Amino acid sequence: MLTYCAGCTGFLNPLTPTAHILDLLFEPEQTLAGRVQGARTPWTYLNRWRLKRFFRKILRKA
Repeated sequence: MLTYCAGCTGFLNPLTPTAHILDLLFEPEQTLAGRVQGARTPWTYLNRWRLKRFFRKILRKA
């Protein structure tokens, strides 16, 4: 299964093989082989926070 939500990937992965769409875009061979593991908490939260901070900084300059 392919998802666009990292939280859904983590939730569904124990039930069925699941991958994030960005994993497929950046690491297609590993993703299709089932070797890519999605980020887990607290890393998912930390990554969202860092991305939000990055965009706020960029938008202030614009």
